[in-house]
Amino acid sequence: MVLANKYRPFIQSRNTAQRRLLFFTRLMALAEILVIVIVVALLLVNFAFGKTTDTLTTSANSQDSTDYFKTDFPRYENHVYVPNIKTVQFHPLTAGGEFSPPLISLHSHDLLQFSFDDLDGGVKSYQYRILHCTYDWKPSDLLESQYQTGFSNIEVGDARFSFNTIQQYTHYSFNFPGENLAPLISGNFLLVIFSDYNPEKIVITRRFMVVDQKVTVEANVHRATIISDRKSKQEVDFSIFYPDYTIDDPFSGLKVAIYQNDRTDQVISNLKPQFLKDHELMYDYDEGNEFDGGNEFRFFDTRSLRTPAEHTEKITRDSSGYHVYLVTDARRSSEIYSSGRDINGQFIIQTEEGKTRELESDYCRVHFSLNADEPYPNGNVYVFGSFTGWNCTSANKMHYDAASGKYEATLFLKQGFYNYEYVFVEDGLFSANEQEIEGNHSETENDYMICVYNRRSNSRYDELIGVKKLNSVLH
Repeated sequence: MVLANKYRPFIQSRNTAQRRLLFFTRLMALAEILVIVIVVALLLVNFAFGKTTDTLTTSANSQDSTDYFKTDFPRYENHVYVPNIKTVQFHPLTAGGEFSPPLISLHSHDLLQFSFDDLDGGVKSYQYRILHCTYDWKPSDLLESQYQTGFSNIEVGDARFSFNTIQQYTHYSFNFPGENLAPLISGNFLLVIFSDYNPEKIVITRRFMVVDQKVTVEANVHRATIISDRKSKQEVDFSIFYPDYTIDDPFSGLKVAIYQNDRTDQVISNLKPQFLKDHELMYDYDEGNEFDGGNEFRFFDTRSLRTPAEHTEKITRDSSGYHVYLVTDARRSSEIYSSGRDINGQFIIQTEEGKTRELESDYCRVHFSLNADEPYPNGNVYVFGSFTGWNCTSANKMHYDAASGKYEATLFLKQGFYNYEYVFVEDGLFSANEQEIEGNHSETENDYMICVYNRRSNSRYDELIGVKKLNSVLH
């Protein structure tokens, strides 16, 4: 008993130390768990936003991956970042320029016209700037002072109000380049519209090109050489002539991009010269330079909202405005080719109810429908054309109605004449498939543009040194 009393303080002290050690051990374990939880949460957030903030320039992405959660950075493609902006147009300021891609010659008097509508109305503060890009539409390494003259943050000054329309809007437009901002070099560029003098409040991005013609391109489009593709594909063969220009390395420094109908989701850009002659590079492949022929575009006409035009079933009006119901379309992939005039997926704004088309053309809800016995598996169907920016997003995705056996979509569009088609985008793929619904024909009339880029051995950017436009029927 005496011995126990003698050692009791020591035992009590040791028990207290053990309890404290156990407490701190458990506290450290809880802290470690908390750190793990925080790290996992940050990784999940980064993963979610990382998936939605990639700047890869793909237009027709499946599962609406072109819809981004964040809008404070530029996507290097044609894109509208806010829902109140409609009818974006960017084209040469020439006769018939509305059907041409935004392309100007360096140090020339060429002009591009940029315009858009803001359905919020009123007058807002919009500005624009330009960014230089690589041949494959990624950010270049150049500083502003190296690719432009003038200033950034140029005011979009021409704002006019609509009149005689149910949907009120403000129409903005400007010509580019101007005395305050102009490209200093050739190449690919991105024009960025933003608001309130804050470059992070991006509203619109649109691509354009500046060419400094140093080479000559001769080309032709014909039915595919490979027998299995002869009925469905078109082949683009061409040669590059450079008698007065030096190309240091035609296999790595020279890049070629071929566009069909100004689409950006099916660009051919991995071709190398097949033959080299005296100041001539030949690209005469049997495969690798083929495009799906597609089909002639469908069309609808809303220039008049009083009388239904061809392919329009009816026009109604309610408290929300005009509704245009198109005739239900059918799949064409199993039909033989039928020629027809189109404008290769483009559109033009016009109205028969007014004289000033930019301000008196009203907006209407256009209802699309496509017969389908059952929904297509493993993908989605979209209404597609220049008026969708050649993009596949939630705005132009169709939804299947099992009761009616139709795919349906409603788009809010300005009066005019429109070309369109239906495309299928398979899950996990990044290009719009026309074959599934529209079919592919080698006889189809298509526009093509061949762009030639060169990066000199001592240069940090891709010069656009040659452009050739041609048509599969008229070349």
